[in-house]
Amino acid sequence: MAWGKTDNTSALIIDATELPRGQYFEINNRDSQGVVVMGGKKTTLNIQPYRKILPIAEQLFNDEINQFYNLSTRSASTWALPGQVYNVKLMATKNQTVTGRVYSKGYPLPNARIVGGNAITDSEGYFVGDFILNIHSQLGSLKVEKDGIKYQCPLQNENIKLTHGVMQIREVQCEVKS
Repeated sequence: MAWGKTDNTSALIIDATELPRGQYFEINNRDSQGVVVMGGKKTTLNIQPYRKILPIAEQLFNDEINQFYNLSTRSASTWALPGQVYNVKLMATKNQTVTGRVYSKGYPLPNARIVGGNAITDSEGYFVGDFILNIHSQLGSLKVEKDGIKYQCPLQNENIKLTHGVMQIREVQCEVKS
């Protein structure tokens, strides 16, 4: 048997080990003081007992940010008891905004659907789309559909510029997918 004082605080162990290193995230639980955790690390957050465990996570931004993440948390759905510790797992998907122009056989592809990007090209083949990716994934090609024809559009690094989380593509040559 152990004797000791039961502290009048509880704690959350924040696990951000699956998030990208070098990125910072702030976590708080309802009205508690927040804590900053770096991707790839764990930290703790003190909370008052008898509060619902309902952590909220946000990405912290700086001048060097080139990726935006949709964050979610997984934790026990319970009320914190004094002296207890609860685990919170941070999870994320990457939100990649892409702008560009698609071509086929040297001509723009107007009114084509950009699959997975929630976008349609305009009359000159320009589009703006939002892709949801796994945090360690990179967009390597576009899939385009027009009039029942499916196109595969590989992305070439020399035609891509990444600025503040927006991928700008100079031009993408698409080929009919067989």
